[in-house]
This record gives sequence, C-alpha cells and structure tokens, in this order.
Amino acid sequence: PMGEGVEAGGDFYDVFEAVPGRWCTAIGDVCGKGPRAAALAALTRYALRALSRRHADAAALVEDLNAEVRREVRRDMRFVTGCVGLLGSDGDALALELACAGHPDPLVVRADGSLEWLPGTGHPLGLAENVGPRVHRIRLRPGDRLLLYTDGVTEARAGGRFFDRAGIEGAVSACRGGGAGDLVEAVVEALRGFRPGSLRDDVAVLGLGALSRAGAGTAEARNGGHGEVAGRHLL
Repeated sequence: PMGEGVEAGGDFYDVFEAVPGRWCTAIGDVCGKGPRAAALAALTRYALRALSRRHADAAALVEDLNAEVRREVRRDMRFVTGCVGLLGSDGDALALELACAGHPDPLVVRADGSLEWLPGTGHPLGLAENVGPRVHRIRLRPGDRLLLYTDGVTEARAGGRFFDRAGIEGAVSACRGGGAGDLVEAVVEALRGFRPGSLRDDVAVLGLGALSRAGAGTAEARNGGHGEVAGRHLL
C-alpha cells in the first residue's frame, strides 16, 4: 500500500504522503554492496521524507537531497542514482512531476498498451554540486501505469545476453490491462525466467497506476486517492 517503502542492500523505493494532497514516490540505487551501501540507502530515503515536506518542485527536492548525500559521502566517490516524483490528483488523472538523477529510464505504459520511455539524465546524487535532473511532467489517466526499476533489471545477464529494455518491453507487452501490481509481477517473472537462480545484483521494481474514481473501491480508501502502487525487491 502507499505509505510504505523498502530498502535492502543498496536499492530502495518509497511512496508516502509528503503533505496532505501531495505524495512522493522514489526509487534509488546506491553504488556498491554491503552495510555501507545499505546505510547510505537508508539515509537517502529518510532525508527524502524530511525534505519532501518543504518542496512542491521535484527538481529542487532532488538538489536538496543531493546536498544531504554529498555531506555523507564527502570524497569517497559513493553515489546514488534515483528518480523522485511528486504526485497529486488532476481531475480523474494523476499529475506527476518526476526528476531523474542518473537513473535508468522510466517507462510509461498507457492504457492502450503503447509505451513511452522517459529519458533519465542528470548526475547521480553525491558526485557533483548540482544534479541538473531531467524533469518529466506526466498525466496518468485511468489505466495508465508508470514503471521504475534499478539497473539490476536491465543489466541482468544470461550467457552473453542482457535483459535490457527489450526484456522489459516484452514483459509489459504481455501484461495488457491489469494494475500496478500486475505490471511489477510481469517484469519480475520475466526476469526470473530470463535468469533462473540468484541474480548478480539486487533489484528493485516499482509500479504506479491511475484508477478511475468510480472503480477505485477499496484501493482508493486505502491509498487516500485514486492511485495504486506496488513494489518488489529481489536480493
């Protein structure tokens, strides 16, 4: 449900209400593994929760988050890639402002099955004084879904092949209709089928979808709006 998040290893995702009527959604990937990566993931996530209460602008939020990460990593060259979004209702749709900082490209899956890749540029958090995130403003209408993921998905390797964008596109194309949870499960199952057994990198996948107000039902009551969210983390 919305309002919950996960960090494990260096990957994390989170969705929470920043202020009444405005939600924050985020996914991130800390370079490296082990306790230090997990500690930086936790710091980034909790700094985001604190800073999001002060910002209605996703780019400004990411720049302030970068300053917090830089204070932690200083000169040891650790960094965090991520996408941070601010979300609110816009009639029967969800209005999302998404700022990307060196993270793999998000994917919008429209209700008619068409796919829209969003270029995710900008510097990772912690490397430079200014991130200069790429900002996308998106309207998610009923049936539209957004997919966010860490590079453990696209860089999963079997033999000489990578899962890559083609693996994601194949998974989501086979998942016409359904909600955010169906989208996430389709990608996870396709990834497991591509590389049975353990993955070489941890993986986080986050899906966000828009529901019609009339059809939101219990999901609307649980999430405090007409959106739904689902996430998975694989170690």
